Amino acid sequence: MKEYKCIACGEVKQSTERCMCPICGYMMYELPNERKSVLIGEITDFVRAIINQKIDIKSVDFGKLDSDIHRFPDYDKIKNHVSKAEKTEEFYKRLQRSAEQMKQYFHDTFRKTYDGKMQFLKVLSDSTAEYLDSVLPKLGIEASYEKVNFPLVSVAYEENANHELLPLADTLIERILQLADKMYKFIRINNIYGRAYDIKTKAFKFKGKTEDFDWSSAIKERISACDKVIAKKYVVDIFEDGKSELTAMLKVTWDAVFILMSAPLKKSSYAYSFKNVNGIITDDSMNSKSCAYKLNDIFISRFKPVLKMINANEFLTDKTESELFELYNKMLDLDVHHYMTGTKGYFVAGKNEQKLDALVGLESIKSSVRKIKAYALANKDNAGLNLHMCFLGNPGTGKTEVARIIAGILYENGFLPTAKVIETDRRGLVAGYVGQTAIKTAEVIKSAMGGVLFIDEAYSLVQNDTGGDYGHEAVSTLIKAMEDYRGKFCVILAGYKNPMNEMIATNQGFQSRIGFTLDFPNYDRKELSQILDIMLKAREYSVSDAAKERMLDITDHKRKDSNFANAREVRNILDKVIMCQNVRCAGTSDKALEIVDVNTYIRDEHINIPTSGNGFVKKILTTEEELDTLVGLRSVKRMIKKIKAYAKRNKTDPDINLHMSFCGNPGTGKTEVARILSRLLYEAGVLTEAKLIETDASGLISKYVGETAKKTLNKINDAMGGVLFIDEAYSLMQNTDSGTAGYGDEAVAVLLKQMEDKRGQFCVILAGYKTEMDKFISTNPGFSSRIQFSLDFPDYDREELSEIALHFLQKKKYTIDDNALVLVLDITDYYRARPNFANARTVRNILEQVIMNQNLRADEEESSDTNIILSDVKDYIDDENIDLNSSTGTHRRIGF
Repeated sequence: MKEYKCIACGEVKQSTERCMCPICGYMMYELPNERKSVLIGEITDFVRAIINQKIDIKSVDFGKLDSDIHRFPDYDKIKNHVSKAEKTEEFYKRLQRSAEQMKQYFHDTFRKTYDGKMQFLKVLSDSTAEYLDSVLPKLGIEASYEKVNFPLVSVAYEENANHELLPLADTLIERILQLADKMYKFIRINNIYGRAYDIKTKAFKFKGKTEDFDWSSAIKERISACDKVIAKKYVVDIFEDGKSELTAMLKVTWDAVFILMSAPLKKSSYAYSFKNVNGIITDDSMNSKSCAYKLNDIFISRFKPVLKMINANEFLTDKTESELFELYNKMLDLDVHHYMTGTKGYFVAGKNEQKLDALVGLESIKSSVRKIKAYALANKDNAGLNLHMCFLGNPGTGKTEVARIIAGILYENGFLPTAKVIETDRRGLVAGYVGQTAIKTAEVIKSAMGGVLFIDEAYSLVQNDTGGDYGHEAVSTLIKAMEDYRGKFCVILAGYKNPMNEMIATNQGFQSRIGFTLDFPNYDRKELSQILDIMLKAREYSVSDAAKERMLDITDHKRKDSNFANAREVRNILDKVIMCQNVRCAGTSDKALEIVDVNTYIRDEHINIPTSGNGFVKKILTTEEELDTLVGLRSVKRMIKKIKAYAKRNKTDPDINLHMSFCGNPGTGKTEVARILSRLLYEAGVLTEAKLIETDASGLISKYVGETAKKTLNKINDAMGGVLFIDEAYSLMQNTDSGTAGYGDEAVAVLLKQMEDKRGQFCVILAGYKTEMDKFISTNPGFSSRIQFSLDFPDYDREELSEIALHFLQKKKYTIDDNALVLVLDITDYYRARPNFANARTVRNILEQVIMNQNLRADEEESSDTNIILSDVKDYIDDENIDLNSSTGTHRRIGF
């Protein structure tokens, strides 16, 4: 971090790069530079910037040069010309003629010389002189500069064939002609009528950057593709119209044309020269860079006397700092082209901006608000300035508070006549009777006019809208007012990110009227700690370190909920912990919150947080420690830690891929590991939310045509920022339900597209049996190319199942005799030899039944005993008709 100081007010701040003052808005300069030298440098650089106009040779008008460069039709024009032929014969002739003309174009040499129109240089030179005439007198400089004569610039443009690629291009053109013959015969033989050749084909797409493209290989690939189609015999089924076969031929044909028109089959060269007024060449054979460099020299030569004065060592050194700052301000006033680094304090922070800066966290939001203010200031005089916004985020992230502050900022800077905020939601806008909603909404809009209308949970206006709902009537009224009264009030639509994005994406009215979208992130643990301190201070309570850490541990636990309420969650926890403290300290004036109060709250609310140790000060496990406590899964744990390290190191990579597959039998910990992974990726700063959305095929596939894509996309949006866990993912491709048969492909298509388009923004975990998962992924190239990590979850062995059983019983507050535990494990071995063994899930199911047997026995004996003995397990064996000596027999389940 570097230290910067404001050139105006002297405020000092740490920053990694050059910045603006947060107090008065002027520029900040890096220390230990001195203010006086910085001011002189800024003024000097401003004058230099006026003079040093970089001349781009591309800005010279060379007459017909551009049209001659593009004299040959491009791919789209060729395809349109050929495909729009009215008859098959005409289509055939046009395709042949186009191929022949392409070949001739690629072989031909083109040479021509063009004279440039240089009037713009004279205009630029005179306008620069005029600009200097307004600046230099303020600096006490008198200067005169003679006009300069600019030469006439000519360019000799030449195109030659690229002989490295030309033979391949000729071969590909021959293939196009053969395809033309094949298609013509195919249409005639199969009596295909109409303009069947005018079929829309998917355009060829480049992989990677075109400048690094291997054109030779690309053309060879197109030749090979053409050869396959030319060699193939196409037979039209009696029930088909031949369009699919014709489309296949057209696809390779147009791909071939596209490659030819995209490839550098022509090499271009530009040679620039100068001529004097008599047309005599004075300088020639220049490239564009050297030509522009010499023109710049000629341009600047007019102003050399000025440059000499401002570059002198003594320039402005006789001025005091206050005099220099006054000159600096004058230069800022004259800097209409924004050559200078800073601004003249337009961004002076008012009371409301100071309130915004005082809020905990929200750095991205604060930055966005400053940008909105900068935009509004720059466009203040524009009629109908669009101030409407959308706030996205979970509850308790400060959306309402920021809306109130923005109202104050808009008022302080003269964008709105009042600082009022009208807060409402669906109930405040939608009526229960026909014709009343528009009136009700209009009244609310009228009350907000001149200020801010804040609509919380705005998506509820259109969610589940039926014929008897009037939400869309409210939306129509609102959208019209947002357009009709632009600049006269500000609408802020707020709510959860995914439903808000869905509402705006499906409504063109909102899309065109929302000027700014602010995404409110969840608070991290450190920020929630600061918020908790503020709340404690306001209520005049203190808290011990242990109690505070435990309260923050609770927020970490609740964070995995997709609707985590952030500051609101902290407030609710604090309220209930204070209630527990009040009961404990009844009759005293004690206002200190202790660990016992937090533990009482945890017990009363039945919050299950992983801990280790005993007593009141149990240690809350970190997410990585929680992973380590899982029984077995050694290779899985190591892989999860490697994934976290990789993601943490590469989180800034826009192409980071987090998608993975979990393969294994039921009960091997796949879902639990996915939950832990979601929190690890959040803690590593890779995902924005520590949430896991669990689903299966039924959660993605609909029974109705056209609904599956929407249902799948909604589920993906729910998981955005976190992890989407799809159990038994292979069932997406299995028609297990006739009501949804055929729609799995639609769900897979949507899923694959989002996995690619939103890579790095969420993580998809496909889970299920290993054999089925391997087949599912291997038979779909889309999945195999998008799955970055594959984790195999092995079955638990007997020793690991014993540990799982003991943990389960301990949590249930039961004990078990050693011989009873051995028999339980024998039963698991019995089930292991049968299909669909469910590992830990099987152990849990056995123990649930055994506990019921123990409860029945203890009830009959009128005992409060919680120990499981051998007879409780034997009763289970009898109830289930299990023969442990049989390796092939079946058993009949009875009872539960």
